[in-house]
Amino acid sequence: MRLIDRTIASLAVLASLSAPAVVWAQPAKPAKVQVSQDDLARAKELFDAGAREYEAGRFEGAIQAFQQAFKIAPRDGIMFSMAQAHRRQFTRTNEKKHLLRSVALYKEYVDRVKSGGRVADAVKALGELAPLVATLGAETAEPEPTETLKTRIVVNVVVPGTKVSIDGGPPKDAPVNEEVVPGPHKVTLTAPGYFDEEREIRVGEGEIAPANLPQRERPAQLALDVEDRAEISVDGRFVGETPLARPIELPSGKHFVAVTKNGHETFQSEITLERAAGKKIEIDLKATTQRDASYVVLVSAGVLGIATGVFGALAIERESVASNLLLEREKRPLTRAELDEYDHARSRRTLYTQLTFGLGGGGAALLILGTGLLVFDKPDPVIAPSLERRQTPTPRDGTDTDVDITPSISLSPGFLGGGVSGTF
Repeated sequence: MRLIDRTIASLAVLASLSAPAVVWAQPAKPAKVQVSQDDLARAKELFDAGAREYEAGRFEGAIQAFQQAFKIAPRDGIMFSMAQAHRRQFTRTNEKKHLLRSVALYKEYVDRVKSGGRVADAVKALGELAPLVATLGAETAEPEPTETLKTRIVVNVVVPGTKVSIDGGPPKDAPVNEEVVPGPHKVTLTAPGYFDEEREIRVGEGEIAPANLPQRERPAQLALDVEDRAEISVDGRFVGETPLARPIELPSGKHFVAVTKNGHETFQSEITLERAAGKKIEIDLKATTQRDASYVVLVSAGVLGIATGVFGALAIERESVASNLLLEREKRPLTRAELDEYDHARSRRTLYTQLTFGLGGGGAALLILGTGLLVFDKPDPVIAPSLERRQTPTPRDGTDTDVDITPSISLSPGFLGGGVSGTF
């Protein structure tokens, strides 16, 4: 019999929730308004702050952030998110105002959206909240006076070890949700391996101001100890030719370094750099086999060149001897010894001339070959492999247009559990 009475009571509450009038005053259905890009960005920032507050279990802050975002950009999804936050706050504090507010928001969401979106979830939530409304007798409650909202600055970061200072106060571990007086405030973020970030934020009375400051990591410093006129490339991009004026600044993580120089074996290596740390690499570039061969060929060409000069000089000297004997024969008859010397000089001149041209041609050929080996001893192109980079975490920029909080809530006697994810 008690089960029947309880079922009838639940059905009555559901009927009251579906009636045109709800005891808790609902906000008037906002007309569709055009939102400027600046206002939309502000609403996204507030929604992001609310989503992080929700995820951290600070539902009061989430409610405040969602309300401000909805005031700027009255989107249906933000309304659903407000309902979710009020519902979770009720399960924590058991305050009827949050129960009634979540019911009112769920119902208005269903009335506005009609179908699709999160309507099914909203209807399900209304069904789950009906017994709680009946149990607490909240269906006849009067609306409580509007409470004074706290003025807060909320700082959520994704860089571990970040310290937050507001108005020069003592640094606190992030995330920070701090009550402040209305007006301008200076927020400073510090983190190991990152540049200090500072921004002035103005907070209105009863508002929550998210301070989403992008944190820029300090680069690593890479120094290379290598011979001059070597070309340096990192991750496939040309950096410069040695000697470099200063160390190379790179983001932390894995990088592919290549050092090339004509006539030398290419140095290539995958390295890992730590944020804001320095690293020095000593590189000994080995000469290529082609470069060694070019030196041998050029030295040989030089030897042949010297030999060409020597035999050329000998040929000229023998030609001079023969010419002098011819001149002497015009004056007087030559002796047998002089005739033999003349014949010997001519034969040697011919031999030395042939050797001069032969050795000279060979030397020239070797000179051309050695020069070609030297000039065209260039390194092959280096193709950098694809490396997984360590990405610097940054706050979401909120480029989506839908608003949603997707919780997984389990309500049962004596138990409450769940998780959450949110996007704007």
